[in-house]
Amino acid sequence: MAQITVKGMQALKAKLRNLDAQVTTRTKFAVAKATQNIQLKAVLIVPVDKGKLKQSIKSKIDKNGLIGRISATEDYAPYVEFGTGSFVKVPKGFDEMAMSFFVNGKGRMKPRPFLIPSWASEVPIFKADLKKIIKDLRL
Repeated sequence: MAQITVKGMQALKAKLRNLDAQVTTRTKFAVAKATQNIQLKAVLIVPVDKGKLKQSIKSKIDKNGLIGRISATEDYAPYVEFGTGSFVKVPKGFDEMAMSFFVNGKGRMKPRPFLIPSWASEVPIFKADLKKIIKDLRL
């Protein structure tokens, strides 16, 4: 029976392990950068009365480094974001989230979005960062 030997297999495996580590590190950095940018943008555009809402905008990266979360923890944050009563304005794709804050359909607050526009402005930058990571993959 003939035996086939492939030269360089160990070097290829080592290179693939190194590539995986590089991609993971760069992706974690892109997630952290995007998360921080969204938080900073939201802080810059949030309407300010006494500053409590602005101070409540926080970001967090989960333990694996691949998920970033931005939140505004003041109870009234969703009403500032989406408005109340007949003024409610919900961007496409955020219906379910907005409805989770529905109380009675009354109210007179116009929306003054700060989180969703901050997120939306960062999405193309984040996508470009991920595309660059993919483009830079080389064996």
